[in-house]
Amino acid sequence: MTEADATRTSRRTALVAGGLGLAVLAGCGPQGEPGAAGGAPGGSATTTGGPAAPGGAAPRRLRIGTSFVVSNMVPGDNPQWHSTYGVAQTLYRILPEDKLAPWIASSIAPDGQEGYTIKLNPAARFHNGKRIDAAAVQACIERHLARGVQVPSLKGARWEVVDSGTLRVKTTEPDPWLPNYLATAASFPIFDVAEVPEGGDPSALVGKGFYSGPFRASALTADRLTLDAVPDAWDGAPKLAGVDVAFIRDPLARFNALKTGEIDLMLYTASDALPQIKATPGLHFKATPTAELVWVQLNHRRPPFDEVAVRQALAAAIDRQPIATTVLNGAYDAFDSVYPPTLPWAVRGVIKYDAAGAKKLLDDAGWRPGPDGIRVKDGKRLGFELLHYPQQPDSKPMGEAMQAQLKAAGFDVRLKQVDDITAVFKSREYDAGIRYNSMQKTGNPMSILNTNFRTDSPGNEGGWGSAELDALIRRLNVEFDERARTDQLRQVQEHFRKDVPITFSVSKRWSAAVVDAYSDYVASHDNHAYVVTKDTAPAPGKAR
Repeated sequence: MTEADATRTSRRTALVAGGLGLAVLAGCGPQGEPGAAGGAPGGSATTTGGPAAPGGAAPRRLRIGTSFVVSNMVPGDNPQWHSTYGVAQTLYRILPEDKLAPWIASSIAPDGQEGYTIKLNPAARFHNGKRIDAAAVQACIERHLARGVQVPSLKGARWEVVDSGTLRVKTTEPDPWLPNYLATAASFPIFDVAEVPEGGDPSALVGKGFYSGPFRASALTADRLTLDAVPDAWDGAPKLAGVDVAFIRDPLARFNALKTGEIDLMLYTASDALPQIKATPGLHFKATPTAELVWVQLNHRRPPFDEVAVRQALAAAIDRQPIATTVLNGAYDAFDSVYPPTLPWAVRGVIKYDAAGAKKLLDDAGWRPGPDGIRVKDGKRLGFELLHYPQQPDSKPMGEAMQAQLKAAGFDVRLKQVDDITAVFKSREYDAGIRYNSMQKTGNPMSILNTNFRTDSPGNEGGWGSAELDALIRRLNVEFDERARTDQLRQVQEHFRKDVPITFSVSKRWSAAVVDAYSDYVASHDNHAYVVTKDTAPAPGKAR
């Protein structure tokens, strides 16, 4: 990582001053004013352009090509993609520095350690014109919790509608992280529950006005999502006439669509296309460093990953630096910590390449090299199947690089592509798989720890279990003291080093490739929330 990249990563991983969003965040200045320039939630927006194109021309539509399909508009099924394209909003939003800022809520203030008072922006409206009031927000949060969103302090919490603009929650346990949870696009997009009946026909939701962002879905097919601008959007009219999202799973087809002008912006750019993108006149590659680590998810229910020495050896045998810089053309970074090194609790050396150490671990555990170099123990070869998936095209060359490195240590790795890796993980019928995820969402490390790494976590799809780590996570959930939190989060990382519930590959840079008309576009700091905002627009003079 260059010094400039490290500086950018440092800015975006700094947490909210005063203890991860516990201070009252009110709209004071451009960052806090929903309609102000500079208030766009993230790096995806450009503040150039205007409500209309230069010379009085009509605003332009943005055409996007992506590998991930939006299957429906049900808030519980695809909420992160609804936020991605400017349809859904949350109570708080996350700025590129990982700082919380007001959005639908003007403030979320702690009531000691008993709970929080949520003040809503009186201007906030759903697309159907209804005010986003306290009763609507309570109903929405309760719907999300009922569908399985995990926030320990809200299980059995007591709610009070103080007035139309004020909602108070008494949590079941102290929770220093609640404002961060409520800013998570995949967990708590705010919608009008009255317009989204339980068990209703998903196709009937297209065109309904239950969200509140600058764009609204007008059509959805198997191949495309069509979004139109909401001119009277409560926090400002968008600068685009609309957004057309084409679902193009094949990375080459997506790149060809960009070259031929069928799309303006390509998401999930394959790293092997970078040299050609940079060499093609009229195309531009944009990338933003992130804290997103690519996981190697392990199934502890199956051999060989039911054996800790094998997991430790696997982690030590992966040389991440050449994968990031050579195999993936510098589109990724190589961290040596579970968390970005700028965070106070980041422990260096948790992710460490040690080829000789990997071999010794296997030797000591009784895994001996066979005639072909693959290790054998009790008549069984040290082999496993490693899954990758086409929606993240870099997962294949990443898997191939790890396959070669692990073979040198004595592993027999068989690569397999699956179309829906999420479904395979949920089935628990796998050995290992590449997974793009983050150890910290919305400035909050507890979301992932609770969702994926407790023994009883709904997302613990690898069968990992540790009573000691469970107890540590429970303490962190209620710990308000910043120094104690830092110490406990360092202890968490010791479990990742020692027990290896999962291991990691490289750190993703969120990227996009764009045509000349969007040469000022800045890649989002979060592809699951802020790819398109109200301020996204063509570069000056390039509206057509």
